[in-house]
Amino acid sequence: MTLLFIHSGYGEELKCPFQISDGNVVKSSSNAYITGFSFQTKPIIGSDVLGIPYPVGKTVKLKIISAEHVEYPDLGSHWEVNLENGSGTNLNDSIRPHLQRDYISSVAVMWPVPPHGAKVIKVVSTDLPPNVFAETTRVAIDLDNDKKADALLVEFACENRHVNPRKTATDYTCGETWQKVNGKWLLCNSFAED
Repeated sequence: MTLLFIHSGYGEELKCPFQISDGNVVKSSSNAYITGFSFQTKPIIGSDVLGIPYPVGKTVKLKIISAEHVEYPDLGSHWEVNLENGSGTNLNDSIRPHLQRDYISSVAVMWPVPPHGAKVIKVVSTDLPPNVFAETTRVAIDLDNDKKADALLVEFACENRHVNPRKTATDYTCGETWQKVNGKWLLCNSFAED
């Protein structure tokens, strides 16, 4: 799989207040871990991230224990982040009971932690940015308890934005993260993978 970052709204101006990445929860016999995600800008070691499991589970705060700057010709520049494991947190309690196998539960990882927390909500098609569709929205997140989406993880077939690549085979998958800032949707990050 090749992942290519096409656009990033993070950087000098930091237009998007939160970095959001899609990761996985892996469980062992006694613990659960969040893995498989990265950020576009350097996170602060020792600060918290918010793990938002979807479609089920409660949010959990975990500390960043390390971050490594990685630059690949096809991937671009990003920070691979390591988090503390889930022992002593509610990660085990909130996610492990829902996992049927040894891994694979999706989790949105946000940094910094939103001041009002976050909650996964059902996406409403009238509350989406232009050219974003409910059928390709992986997760909609409410950050201010108004029951409306403030952040989105979107995944679609590169050749057709209406096609969900998790339901229909496609050669290339594209994705985007969006955040609502001052009432307007901003594209924060986009990528393509094969």
